[in-house]
Amino acid sequence: MHCKHHGVTPPSLKIKTSVRGPNAVRIIRNTQSMLMNERISQINATIINTKRMISDVDERLFTELPVDVYTEVKTWCKHARESTWKTCETRQRKKFAVLLERSKPLKSASPVSDVNASDTERAKERWVVNKSDRDLSDNELSVLKKGLNFSVVPDSVPTAEFVTGIETACYALGSNSDTSTQLRSDCVRILKDCKLPKSNISKGEKTALRDLKADPSILVLPADKGRATVVLNKETYVEKASELLSDSNTYKTLKRDPTPTYRNQLVQVLQSLRDSGAIDVPTYRRLYPTSPDVPKFYGLPKIHKAALSPPPIVSSCGSLTYNSAKFVADLLAPLVGKSDRHLKNSADLVDKLSGVFVGEDECLVSYDVTALFTSVPVDESVNIIHDLLTSDTTLSARTKLTPQQITDLLTVCLKTTYFVHDGQFYSQCEGAAMGSPVSPIIANLFMEHLETLALSSFHSPPTFYGRYVDDTMVILKRSVVEDFTSHLNSVHPAIKFTVEFEQANKIAMLDTLISRNADGSLAFSVYQKAPTLTNICTSTVINLWNTSWVSYLTLKHRARIHLLHQRFSQPRT
Repeated sequence: MHCKHHGVTPPSLKIKTSVRGPNAVRIIRNTQSMLMNERISQINATIINTKRMISDVDERLFTELPVDVYTEVKTWCKHARESTWKTCETRQRKKFAVLLERSKPLKSASPVSDVNASDTERAKERWVVNKSDRDLSDNELSVLKKGLNFSVVPDSVPTAEFVTGIETACYALGSNSDTSTQLRSDCVRILKDCKLPKSNISKGEKTALRDLKADPSILVLPADKGRATVVLNKETYVEKASELLSDSNTYKTLKRDPTPTYRNQLVQVLQSLRDSGAIDVPTYRRLYPTSPDVPKFYGLPKIHKAALSPPPIVSSCGSLTYNSAKFVADLLAPLVGKSDRHLKNSADLVDKLSGVFVGEDECLVSYDVTALFTSVPVDESVNIIHDLLTSDTTLSARTKLTPQQITDLLTVCLKTTYFVHDGQFYSQCEGAAMGSPVSPIIANLFMEHLETLALSSFHSPPTFYGRYVDDTMVILKRSVVEDFTSHLNSVHPAIKFTVEFEQANKIAMLDTLISRNADGSLAFSVYQKAPTLTNICTSTVINLWNTSWVSYLTLKHRARIHLLHQRFSQPRT
């Protein structure tokens, strides 16, 4: 009834549809209102039936029990009913308060003025960052500002690509099956009647695209953070990448393609798993490497840093061990996050910090692990994971593989660390394979082990310690910050931490700006590095419109999380 009187719709009664427009909104609103009325009628009917049942039971007890026993039972039932009622009422009032708050439009800290043409142009200037020697024309800037996810209408229907995709699907379904025959027939009919939509770029922009593509001296890349498009000199990019790969302590050059060697190692492990019955034939075929791609090394420029130093990234999609690594990652995923210090996301960070008070002698500090993936000791991590799997009581319910079989397959995935860049093959000297689906899980499990050792052996542990992969948020006394930093860097020789202190009582972590108030309480707001903020939400992309809508909902959800925690969080006792 409270929801009806305040115009709030419970989540269980909300209706979602892909149909848009004012009529659709009106239909949904009326339908939700009718559903709420029906829910209220059903609840009222349930209450009446329950009261009737209670009356019948009460009458039976009165006739069958002695008076003193009946009185005692009635008294006990009354107390139990009142206690349950208070608990339920409190819980429901809290739920209603949250629903009521979420139904209100978010209020900004300052009034938002209408966006005029000059504001839009200033925003667009941040969409393209030109770090090359090429002077970009107006048409080139215009087409680059559309973003690298912009889909240009092709000059002709890509029939060959469609047919290739359809034949791949038919092969999976069975080349001679009725379904494949019908699929081919539908494809031919659709391609025969297919017409291209109207071009979504001008002739000048088409010419600009061809010119940019034909220029061998530049590279067009997405920024490391944000959605800006960066134009770089190819020579500068290759030079930066070569500087990274010239570190002989991290990478080494290979004389030839090592794919056949690694392939034989993986096949031997998969065959032993199949022969032992640990995996079935369909799983064996899915994991078996057929025509793997060589992992490729690349870097994305950091526009918020003057040096544009690109962090090393390896794309291993379709590579030799990619499917096996995903298979192992699914088996190991339940082991991650069992520690109270693990952070799932920014919402989890805000939830764990809400109600925490920072003392006058304490400070906010964040730690970052230097090159975590290339620093994780593989053999030591495998031993840690073997122990965790051995003590995992739920493993047998997830798979037939033994802990030793899992770690054997894991070792092959982690030590297949080769990649190619500019025609040259390289291999990592240490650490987990970059770009492998299982590497983040390995890094997380190793860091949980390391931080347990670090915190249990330090004389003055932090008040708060939360970690998300290689980023850590800590609250501890100012007097021990230096000692704690030195202690962290001494726990393992391969893992080194950099430290960042709060500035003006503020520090950023997981896109969240954490601010310390005068009374020691913490406030939260959305944070984004200024140079990476592009405000891009284009409406000209020929993709599903849901892409922009989902981006909007994500940002709205992040902002709402921070506001709700500010309004409802209470100090913990």
